[in-house]
Amino acid sequence: MTEEKNTFYDANMAILEARFSDIWNRVNNLTGDLAGEVVYTPDGNPNLKVHTPEGQQVFLHDENDPLAEVPLFLKMVMDNATGVVTLLGMGLGYTPLALVRERPFIRHLIVVELNLEIFRAALHLMDLSDLFSDPRLVLHVGEDYDLMALMAPVQKALTLEAIHNLIHLPSFAVNQTAYDRLNDAVYGYTNSRNIDGNTKFTHGQLFLGNRFRHLTSLHHDHLLESIKGEFKGLPAIIVAGGPSLDKNIHLLTAVQDRAVIIAVDTVVPALLANGVTPHFITSIDYQDITYEKLAPVIPMVHDAFLVCLPWVTAKVPKYFQARKRFWLWTMHYIDSWINTMMGGALCTGGAQTVAHLNLLCAMVLECSPIVFIGQDLAYDCAHSHSRHVVLSTQDDMERLLQSNEVLWVRGVNKAKVPTNRSMASMLKTFERMIQDVPGHYIDATQGGALIKGTEIMDLDKVIKQYCTTTFEVTTRVKQRLDGVEPVGPARIISELQAVKTRVDRCEKWIKESDKLANQVRQALSALEQKGQHPGRVSALPRRIQEMLNRIDACHDRIDGEKKVWQILEDITLEGLRQSERMRFDIDRLANHPETFMAWVRKSLERLDAINGVRTQTLSCLKEMTTTTLDHLKAEKSLIKKVKKTDKVSPAMAALGELYFNSGDMTLAKAVLEGFDLSSPDSAGPNYYLGAIAAIQTEYDKSNTCFDRALALDPEFNDRIRQFRTAWAEQYLALARQYRSLDVRIFKRMLLKGIRCCKDHQGLTSELHSVARQDLARLDDILDKSETAGQDLKMLDDMVTALDDEKNQSKLLEPEKVKAFYVRLGKECLSKGDQASARKQFEKALAKDPLDPEIHILLLDLFFSQGDFSQGIHHLKLAVAQDRSHARHWETIGDTLAGAAQWEDALVAYDTCFRHLPEQIGLLKKQAQCHLALDNLEVAHATLRRLKQLMENP
Repeated sequence: MTEEKNTFYDANMAILEARFSDIWNRVNNLTGDLAGEVVYTPDGNPNLKVHTPEGQQVFLHDENDPLAEVPLFLKMVMDNATGVVTLLGMGLGYTPLALVRERPFIRHLIVVELNLEIFRAALHLMDLSDLFSDPRLVLHVGEDYDLMALMAPVQKALTLEAIHNLIHLPSFAVNQTAYDRLNDAVYGYTNSRNIDGNTKFTHGQLFLGNRFRHLTSLHHDHLLESIKGEFKGLPAIIVAGGPSLDKNIHLLTAVQDRAVIIAVDTVVPALLANGVTPHFITSIDYQDITYEKLAPVIPMVHDAFLVCLPWVTAKVPKYFQARKRFWLWTMHYIDSWINTMMGGALCTGGAQTVAHLNLLCAMVLECSPIVFIGQDLAYDCAHSHSRHVVLSTQDDMERLLQSNEVLWVRGVNKAKVPTNRSMASMLKTFERMIQDVPGHYIDATQGGALIKGTEIMDLDKVIKQYCTTTFEVTTRVKQRLDGVEPVGPARIISELQAVKTRVDRCEKWIKESDKLANQVRQALSALEQKGQHPGRVSALPRRIQEMLNRIDACHDRIDGEKKVWQILEDITLEGLRQSERMRFDIDRLANHPETFMAWVRKSLERLDAINGVRTQTLSCLKEMTTTTLDHLKAEKSLIKKVKKTDKVSPAMAALGELYFNSGDMTLAKAVLEGFDLSSPDSAGPNYYLGAIAAIQTEYDKSNTCFDRALALDPEFNDRIRQFRTAWAEQYLALARQYRSLDVRIFKRMLLKGIRCCKDHQGLTSELHSVARQDLARLDDILDKSETAGQDLKMLDDMVTALDDEKNQSKLLEPEKVKAFYVRLGKECLSKGDQASARKQFEKALAKDPLDPEIHILLLDLFFSQGDFSQGIHHLKLAVAQDRSHARHWETIGDTLAGAAQWEDALVAYDTCFRHLPEQIGLLKKQAQCHLALDNLEVAHATLRRLKQLMENP
C-alpha cells in the first residue's frame, strides 16, 4: 500500500514522540510502502486488507462496517467499569479509541500491537490523538515485549481492580502463533495478580489471623533453613495427588529408607494405604477444612516432619502430631518480620500450591535428583485425583473438554494433554522454579503435562539408578538439630510490644486528623455562607491553611509507621481500592479554581474513608497483638513455676490448659500426658486429653479420658457435653458450607460431627435427609463402577451412624436400611471382600433376625469359608421361617455324596425330605446312600416307598 495523503500521521507522531518515544523512534525508522491495502466504506471509514503468512487475505475490521466491533467490545466493559482493560491487537484503533472516550472510569488501558507496519498504517489512516494523549494508556508495539516492564505501571490496579482481557481476533489471524503466546502470557500474568488480590480481599483477615495464631507456638518450632543442605546429593521423591499416582505409588515401599519422601498433605492417606510413611508432609492452605485432610491419619503418623508456609490454617501445625514442625518464609513483609524474630535469614518467593512447597522443601534440603510423581497438571479424562485422596472432587471432564476453559499443552506420554488455566499457571511456576535453581530434576509421573527442565524416567528405573544408598532420614534430622534450640519468646514479645506502641501512636494521630477535618469542613461552610469561594489553597484564610497543614502532618506521621501498614497489608486492600477510586475522581477536580472547594471537600472525604479503614484494621492488629502478648507472658510465667518443682504441679496443669485454650493441642498434649491420669487431682488433665483425642480423631481414647474425668469428678459432665456440642457445631457449619459445593465433603463433615456428638439434632437431621436420598438412588450409585466403592462406604458410614443411635433409628425405614446392607454385602462379595460382606449381612440381620434370605446369604458365605457349623446354623434358621429353603439341604447332600461322604449326605437328604415331603425324588438319593453304605434292606425299603408314592401320589 502506498502512503495515503493524510493529515493524521504528523499529529499522531507528535504525541507519540512526547509520550512513547521508543515507539516513535521505531516507526520513524521504517521505510517503504505501508502494509496491506486500504479499503474505504461508503461513509469514509478506512479498513485494511492484509495477507497472513499462509497467503490468506484478512480484513482488520468488518468488511462492510469497520465500527461494528465497537459495541461488542464496549459490552464487555460496562459503563461503570473501574478496572484494567487489556487489548491484544489494535487494528486501526477503532476499539481503543472508543474505550478511552466512552469508558471514563477505567483505570488503565493496556494495548499491545505486535505488527509495527500495521501500527504505522493506523497512524496514517486514523486520528488517534485522543488515544495517545489519554494518561491511562499503556502502549507497546512490536514482538519484543517485556511483560514485567509493560505491566509495571498497573501493578497496583491489577491487584485492586477487575480485569477485562480483550482480544482483537483479526489481528490474531495475521500472526496467530505470536498472538496466542502473548495472550497466554498476559492472561497468566494478570490472572495471577488478580487472583492474589481477590484472595486477599476475601481472605486477608484470615491470612493475618493465621499468622498471629502461629505466634503463640512458633518459638517451639524450627525454621526449615536449620536443616538446609542436610540431604545434599541424596534423592528426594516429591509426591503430589494427581491421578497417575495410582500407577506407581506401590513402588515407594522400596525407597522408604533410600530417598527423602516429601508429600503434600492430601496424599498422606494414599501413602499410608500403600504402606509408605512420608518423611516430610507439606501444608499451605489457609482454610480450616485443610486440617480434615490430615485428621484421619493422625493416629498413624508420628514420625513425619511437618513443613508449613505462614498463611496455613493454624489447625494444621497446632493439631497435627508431627515429630517436629518446620517453617519456610516468603519475602512478604509480615513473613520477613516473623522470620527475623525467629532468627531466620532464608526467604523464598513463596509457593503457589502445596506441590510447589514440596519442591521448595527439596531444594532447601539440597536433594538431588528431585523426582516428581503424581504431578500430572493435566486431566486423564477420567479422574482428577488419585484414589484415597481425602476431600477430593471428581471433575466433570466432558463439560470441561467441551468448554473454552480447556488448554492443550505438551504431555509426557502424548503430544498434547488437556489442562486448564489454573494448572497451566502451576506448570509455569514449576518451570520457573527449576530454571532459577539449576539441578537434576526427574519427572516420574507417568502421565500428565511435560514440565520443562525435567528428565522423563519411570519410577522403577529411578529407584534402581539413584535410590541405592540406605540412610535414616529421621535420625539425621534429629542429629542435625541436637543442641539447636528453637528461638525463645523474648524477641517475639519485644517486637509485639513495639508494634503495640506504634498502633497507639497511629490511633492518636487519626483522632487528631479527624477532629481537624471536621473543623475545616465547618470553616469552609462558613466561607461559602459569606459568599466567598477561594480558588486555590493560598487564597484560604490562614487558620484553614494551618489546619490543612496539620492534617497533612498527621497523615505523614501515620504513613511513616510503615511497619504497621506492612503488617496490615492484606487487610487494607479494600480501603486502598476505595481510596484509589476516590483519588481518580479527585484528580479530575484538581487545578481548576471553579472546582477548588469541591476538591478540598472530596480530599477530606477520602482522608475520612482512609482513617475509617485504618481505625478498623488498627483495632484488629491491637487485639491480636494484645492476645498474643498475654499468652506469651502467661506461658513464660507458668514455665518458670513448672521448672521450680520436679513433680507434677498445678502450674503444669495450668500450662496445659493455657495451651489448650489457645488451640495449641500438640503442646497441651505433651504437657498433660506428664500427669498420673488415675490420680484424684487429674480430672482436668483427663478432660483436656479427651478433648484433644477427639480433635485428633482418636475417638476411643477420647471416650476413655472423658470416662476417667467423670469418674474422678462428675461435675465435668457439663464441660464434656459442652465440648462435644461445640465441636459438633463446627462440623455442622463446615458441612453446610460445602453442601452445594461438594457433597462428599458435606457428608464427611456430618459423619465427623456425629462421632463427637451422636445425638446432635442438627447433625442427625442432615444425615437422615442425605441418607434417605442416597438410599433412594442406591441402584444408580451401584451402577457407577468407578465411584461406587467410595460412595457406598460413605453411605454405609452415614446409615450406621444413624442406625447406631437409638433415639434416631426410627428416622430411617428399617426395611430400606436392611435392603441397603444386603446390597452392600453383595457388592463386597463381588469384589472378593468376604469379611466386609459378612459384616453387612449381619447388620442387615440385626434389622430383621427372621429374614430367611439373609440367613441363606450367610449360609453360602460360611460354606465358602469352610465354616460348615455356622452355615448349617443359618440354614436351620432360614428353614424355620420358610421351609422352601430346605432345598439347600439337597444341594448340601449332593455335594457330600459327590465326595463319597454317604452318611452325612444321607442326613442332609433326610432333613430336606422331612421339610419337603413332596420332593419324593429325595428317596432315590437316600437309597443310593444306603446302597453305598451296604444298608441293602433299608435301600430296598426306601425304593419300595418311592414306588408307592409314585403310584399313589
